[in-house]
Amino acid sequence: MKRRACIAAAALSCLIAGNAAAASPDAFDALDLRVLLQGLVSEEQVSAMFEYLRNAVIAAAEGREGPMPEMLRRELERIDADVRLRGTVAGLLLLKQLEAEVKSLLRAPLPEPARPAPPIYSPSIRT
Repeated sequence: MKRRACIAAAALSCLIAGNAAAASPDAFDALDLRVLLQGLVSEEQVSAMFEYLRNAVIAAAEGREGPMPEMLRRELERIDADVRLRGTVAGLLLLKQLEAEVKSLLRAPLPEPARPAPPIYSPSIRT
């Protein structure tokens, strides 16, 4: 049963992939990394994080573990909670857009079936 659900979800994703590309660009703005990071961290915090990472790489090369500054630890906990919230909102927006696309597909009339091509006649083929 689980396998069927996965196959159905994959098929549905393939069906709506083309329509998702034609969706309003605003619909996916929440998934843009710049939007997710906006107001979340400052340049100083990014500098502090990369300073810690440089020190951690040097410490690892020396076979030890570098200490994490308490201020950085607190900021990372705050950022973690904020990113979880923003990720949840972005996921919900994406699901809303996908739901609208699927409903749109269901409302759209099916295209007329194509007529079969006439058989190709070749005088050299005998039946």
